[in-house]
Amino acid sequence: MLHSHVTHLGFQVDVYVQTSLLDMYSKCGNLVSSRKVFDEMSERGVVSWTSMITTYCHFSLVDEVVSVINQMRALGLEPSSTTFLVLFPACSSLLQGLSTQCCAFKMGLLNGDVEVPLTHSVMGMLVKHCQTHEARAILEQMQEPSVISWTTVTSGYVEAGHMKEAFSVFNQMRRKTISLDYVSFFAIISACSQHGDLLVASTVHSLTIKTGCEGEDAIDNLLVSMYEKCCDLVSARRVFDSSCEWHFCVFIDVQDNKIYRKKEYAHLN
Repeated sequence: MLHSHVTHLGFQVDVYVQTSLLDMYSKCGNLVSSRKVFDEMSERGVVSWTSMITTYCHFSLVDEVVSVINQMRALGLEPSSTTFLVLFPACSSLLQGLSTQCCAFKMGLLNGDVEVPLTHSVMGMLVKHCQTHEARAILEQMQEPSVISWTTVTSGYVEAGHMKEAFSVFNQMRRKTISLDYVSFFAIISACSQHGDLLVASTVHSLTIKTGCEGEDAIDNLLVSMYEKCCDLVSARRVFDSSCEWHFCVFIDVQDNKIYRKKEYAHLN
């Protein structure tokens, strides 16, 4: 209906209107109409091509994306870093991801720390396809890796079940005096839960207190679960009782020498 109204008013030849229509159909999940608008465009700039690429990425059609990029470059237009930011998450296989990485590198978009968000996107793609060691290699080549860079690699190792490497990266991040926030603790607390080492778990808990991250609902719930997995129900209860917000929490309690899982609402000071 909106498209028909635009046509009726004679705005269908305006490149900005056409690009907006292309984006609209993409977000509505209508690939056929998106392509039709694109093919009917009288003028296509980088934004228009990127919109079409984004549409194909939305449907995880990476082969079509590569085809569009090749057509784009044949016309003398170079994809921007924004193009690849949406492309890497859409890669459904490692081969597609590596091919995309190679293309971005050849275009000079992955040289140094100039395009840090794009580098993070590459690292995320590698972690997604179980290539965390390669993501770590990129991390170690970065001049000033951010907490996002470190957390991406740490999370990758945790998801792969490589706890030793996860702790190694986390400790390396601490030695670099990177400012830790609550997001950086998500992966390492999960690692503690899987590892089951109470001493390490207590150390990580101390770090959350030192950095002021304890008290966040998400962190507190993870800490409770962590101590549960480490069979330290006293510490789990202590974290639960120290919470200063109303929240919904799953807690493990001991009654008559048996462990019960119960859900509680709590407002505790």
